[in-house]
Amino acid sequence: MIPALLKTALPDLLIGLVIVLVLSASMSTLSSLVLNSSSTLTIDLIQPNIKNCSEKKEVIIMRVLIAAFLIISVLIAFHKNASISTLMSYS
Repeated sequence: MIPALLKTALPDLLIGLVIVLVLSASMSTLSSLVLNSSSTLTIDLIQPNIKNCSEKKEVIIMRVLIAAFLIISVLIAFHKNASISTLMSYS
């Protein structure tokens, strides 16, 4: 899973640090994508089609969409044939 160059060039502690940094960058990216996607869908697609849509209703819709996007992300991550590097190369 860890490239051979990293195994031979870095000690175990630095390899762990690199893995933590990659995971934190991935989680930050996922967080911003989920928030951006849910707000875009709510404001641009759902809100114009609902009359008298209050801010409270918008926030509830955004939260539901956030949960849906996160569930989809977890399902993709648990898919046995899905490699993270392959999925990232698609994006």
